[in-house]
Amino acid sequence: MKHSLIKNDKFSIFEVISESRLELMGLASIWILCFHKIYSFFTSDVPVLNTVDSLIVTSGYSGVDVFLLLSGMGLVFALDKNSSIKRFYYRRARRLFLPYLVVSILIALANEWSLIYYLKAVSGYSFLFEDVHALLWYVHTILIFYLFFPLYYYVVKSSKHKDVVVAIAFLLSVIFPTVLTFFDLKIVGLSYLSNRIPIFITGTAIAFARNRPEQRIKKGHIIVCSIIFCFWLLLMYSTLPNINPIVPLNYIPDYVLLAYLVAVSLTILVSYLFGRISKDSFLRKVLRKIGVISFELYCVQESLTIFVSKLIGEHIHISNAFAIKVIRNIACLVSCFVVAYLLHLMNEKIMQVVDKRVLYNHNKQKNGGG
Repeated sequence: MKHSLIKNDKFSIFEVISESRLELMGLASIWILCFHKIYSFFTSDVPVLNTVDSLIVTSGYSGVDVFLLLSGMGLVFALDKNSSIKRFYYRRARRLFLPYLVVSILIALANEWSLIYYLKAVSGYSFLFEDVHALLWYVHTILIFYLFFPLYYYVVKSSKHKDVVVAIAFLLSVIFPTVLTFFDLKIVGLSYLSNRIPIFITGTAIAFARNRPEQRIKKGHIIVCSIIFCFWLLLMYSTLPNINPIVPLNYIPDYVLLAYLVAVSLTILVSYLFGRISKDSFLRKVLRKIGVISFELYCVQESLTIFVSKLIGEHIHISNAFAIKVIRNIACLVSCFVVAYLLHLMNEKIMQVVDKRVLYNHNKQKNGGG
């Protein structure tokens, strides 16, 4: 049965995006995977295909911003549904802790890290003060957001002027990176994650305003998002190698603006399109499956694709460059999806046991047990 969630104006932008949240996460995961280590198929001999291929691969970092937008929305909804801080942090830890720990240990062993280096990397110290890319920077970024989100949430909810508070938070998030640069603060990780705060705040703004009439999805929203997306394509095209910039990029504040523009516009546009496709369609089913394992996929993809590519380079010798790229891409994709799925399965099995224990202890305390 076809879903027509967006064929009228009874549903908010939040509801339209939420209805296809897993599909969006799956799509963003594939996009990030393309950015990390998927080899471009085409050469300049096929200029149109080469341009499309290059745009997809080089802009893959924007998939992270899609995740942060969805995360901002999801966290507001989570605390609206259940205001327990303990439950909030437990559910976040349940999802992230074990996959991150397992992958971090494997990366440390593969790279022969010392215990001190590993502890600094896994704790986030390296991310904040030494090397942003020491170990899975997105994990440290989202953990910091999780840490401070309840405070932000309760400040907004307790205010009579929620729009003003959110607007101030957004404005401060835009100014914050400039302040860090001006004072030359040597907290490299803070500078890095500060560029992602605006998109996260935007996600929370959509969620906070989800029941308002102006949030109802309309054709005007789709038209505006289409224009923004086309503008983003123009800017991205200008950044490609051997392209004379159509827009002078010295007036554009680096990739942060590009990522923000596409994360907001593409999320709404893709949600709109998914709303016109049956939820039981093959495409949506596959993307949902990928969305479920999206965090595990992020954790394994960069190191695993490097490892698989190295193995193929050492053991497969084919003169046809295109064929090698196809083999590498298929091997990288399959290995990443399989390992991520197994990691997700392991996490779920272990966490189900932990859940029962936590629930048992909770009921015991509630009933006055010793």
